[in-house]
Amino acid sequence: MISSSLVESQQVNSSLSLAEARRLAVNSAETVYLKDLLSEKRGKLKDTADAAGITTRQLNKLMNKYGLRKEDYK
Repeated sequence: MISSSLVESQQVNSSLSLAEARRLAVNSAETVYLKDLLSEKRGKLKDTADAAGITTRQLNKLMNKYGLRKEDYK
């Protein structure tokens, strides 16, 4: 589960555009969320995808995007 402190603890670089700052924040939140959920589900992709409300294909795409491997969470 993502804690509210994740968002509160983000350092904001005001030299970035709002779109770039938003993209970085979303990437960070998705990474933390997926890592936590993968740990909780012990790397089981079907269970992780179901808990996240996405398909296993979407989960695989996100894992590739963030360099996450299911073997690291077993």
